[in-house]
Amino acid sequence: MNPKLLELATRHGRLQARIAEQRRELARHAGPLESALAKGDAVLDGVDWLKHHPVAV
Repeated sequence: MNPKLLELATRHGRLQARIAEQRRELARHAGPLESALAKGDAVLDGVDWLKHHPVAV
């Protein structure tokens, strides 16, 4: 195999591994935020419902 292509393939593999590790780390850090964001979404859904049903207030 061409040495340049071998070097590129090796670099590509290292970058793919680095990307995968960064994705795992991001998912680990975002986990605790998921419940807080879900509660925020529920509040926004309630506000939206109230906007469309003003008589209920």
